[in-house]
Amino acid sequence: FSGTLLAPFVQIRTKQAWMHVQPSGAKNHMTAEKSRAELKPLSRWLTLAGGLLLFSLPRALQNGSGELISVQTAIQRSGARWISGETPVSRLPPEERRRYLGGRISLMPPPELSASSVRKAANLPKHIDWRNIQGTDWTTPVKDQGPCGSCWAFSSVGTMESVISIRAKNPALTLNLSEQYVLSCSAGNCDGWWMRPTADFLRVSGVVDEACFPYTGEDSDPCSDRCMDWPNRVWKIDQWRSVPNDVEAIKSALNEQVLTTAFDVYTDFYYYT
Repeated sequence: FSGTLLAPFVQIRTKQAWMHVQPSGAKNHMTAEKSRAELKPLSRWLTLAGGLLLFSLPRALQNGSGELISVQTAIQRSGARWISGETPVSRLPPEERRRYLGGRISLMPPPELSASSVRKAANLPKHIDWRNIQGTDWTTPVKDQGPCGSCWAFSSVGTMESVISIRAKNPALTLNLSEQYVLSCSAGNCDGWWMRPTADFLRVSGVVDEACFPYTGEDSDPCSDRCMDWPNRVWKIDQWRSVPNDVEAIKSALNEQVLTTAFDVYTDFYYYT
């Protein structure tokens, strides 16, 4: 599963690359196991996911109220600080839940930010949430990927949308870019894909706006289904980097912009509200 990291230990959207963006073309612009459910707070999962871009599937457990009770009991026992409840995904049988998860483990170590680029914690604010920076929301709306393991596309595109606004210093610039374009035109599919090749795709090929190629959640839709004037509607990033799997490095990078992140999903996460 991949998501957008909006605050140090906060929300995941289905949606670790450090991105700089530029327009191109014409002027356009969970318990996984009950014994494992000592249920570390969500914050620790995000921290662990910081530099490795790791994805995995949960073990199939039976869903239902008994599972939720087990999760809530484990939360209370461990003193975790997140709230669980029924969600649209938690109500699905295990095999359908897994269809929402996409991604593959990379065996190659990612290029990382140099130590000199990581600011010390003493120089960082104690709190940052890109949904509320002095009353301004720099993020774009949450989207539904449906039963397709395209979280890698939503994660990267959602981050790119926010970074464009941040770099332009214009929160009103709420672009809606096409995850379907990335799904249909890159090597990824509904079975998942790696995050770093996705970032490379956004750097080399870019992505068009949603209206040019609306989302269907079907990886069989050919790239040729994009709009006729797509070359004039492409946005690209000019570079990306991975953030070291280190709390201070993640905080430092997050202080500059929204991040794309990935983490292991266990059954308890399906109940995260």
